[in-house]
Amino acid sequence: MNALMDLIAEQGYEKTTVQGILDRANVGRSTFYAHYFNKQDLLLRGFALGRLGHDERADAESPDAPNLTALFAHAAQMREHVKGLEGSQAFEVAVQLTLEDLENSFQSWLEEVAGGNVEEPPIWFLARMALP
Repeated sequence: MNALMDLIAEQGYEKTTVQGILDRANVGRSTFYAHYFNKQDLLLRGFALGRLGHDERADAESPDAPNLTALFAHAAQMREHVKGLEGSQAFEVAVQLTLEDLENSFQSWLEEVAGGNVEEPPIWFLARMALP
């Protein structure tokens, strides 16, 4: 992942190749393909920001709340790398997956807070999510 992110920052997503990733990471081709389908698969697994926020909730001020601090700190660290993705199809997919992960984190949190009685997020939450 570090090799991919470094190459994206240096040359952009479109110019980054699997061979370049392998060379930078000093990883064999068969090892790479044993774990990932292609560079987009590697990238999208790294962009599972919602999972990061959900899994590291122990650092949150409230143990019942999604760890948005960790999520946004990770997003800030990714800022330079994201610049190299803009305009690519992978960027659009990464944004969509990130939004889905964030929504899932909030849904889980709402269910915990409500004791499992939340079938749909409250209307205020849906309205807020719809704002740009």
